[in-house]
Formats: sequence, C-alpha cells, structure tokens
Amino acid sequence: MGDMPTGVTVELGLFAANTGATPTVVERLVIADFQEHNAGTPLWSGISADTTFDRGLDAPFVLERDDADTGRRWRGLEWSTISPIPDAEEFARRLATLQSVSVTLEWTYRRQKLPRVRQREIVSGTTTIGFDADDLRASAVGYWRTIHAYAHLASVAEGRGPVDAQFHDGRN
Repeated sequence: MGDMPTGVTVELGLFAANTGATPTVVERLVIADFQEHNAGTPLWSGISADTTFDRGLDAPFVLERDDADTGRRWRGLEWSTISPIPDAEEFARRLATLQSVSVTLEWTYRRQKLPRVRQREIVSGTTTIGFDADDLRASAVGYWRTIHAYAHLASVAEGRGPVDAQFHDGRN
C-alpha cells in the first residue's frame, strides 16, 4: 500500500524553566495520554511508548534557580485495531473527518518549601496540547497530488469524495 503512510509521528518540543528562588528536581515528565478527535471512524488507538528518539529533559534532572532547558519527544501513533484501515481510500476518508489530536503531558517536581528551606514540597501537574488536523491533512494531500495514480485520494481526504478519473491529473 504505497499510497498509505506507514505511520504518523507526533513531535513535541519541550521547554522547562525554573523561575523560583531555589533549585528544583524534576522527577517525572511523561506523555501520559493521547486523544483523537474525529467526527468519523478513528484512525489511531493510542500513542507509542517507545522513547528511542527522545532527547533532553530526561527525568530526573535538576534545574537551578533561573535555569532553563529544552528537549524533544517523538511518538508514533498506533493504528486503530478496533476498526482497522483496509486501504488508502479508507485512510483518506477518515483523514477527511479528523479534527485534531491531543497529547497530555504529566510532570512531578520537588522544590524547597519556603520559608522552611529544609522541607520539600512535591508539585504535580498536567497539560494537554492540541494539534489541528489541517497540517497532517495538507501533507497527505500534497503527497497524493504529486502522483497521478493517487490524486483521487487527495479529493477524498479533502472531504470532496472521489472525483471522475478525467480529473485525476489536476489539470481540469
């Protein structure tokens, strides 16, 4: 199935900063959840736990006062197993109804509790980052439009349905 992607990867650029008065120990920083927001049948069932390509911000790490650091997380999306995608045209149909995906990060850090600097407090939190589907859809459509045999998939992914074969070359 050369017309269908072998997979989709979410890349997150992370920035951590300590604006407090004392050093902070980040004990945990993980991608905890993935959600697909699709008006139709889902494309994915979850996000890979593979950390092979992660760079920077490997917990635990220390951020000194007024210190900052960056890191990256790459995660592959796992294809839906509840409703498998049999072919590229079905992938294009589902891509047409995809609205967004979101990834939830969870973290825990330890810091000195002021004014008692010998005591520590543990702070936990989460944040959810949403990604609009337009960029992913545009990437797939752009690829399909460059190959005559797959041009009809671009129309399907754009929600226009398959078009007559005479229109596949994009000149009409």
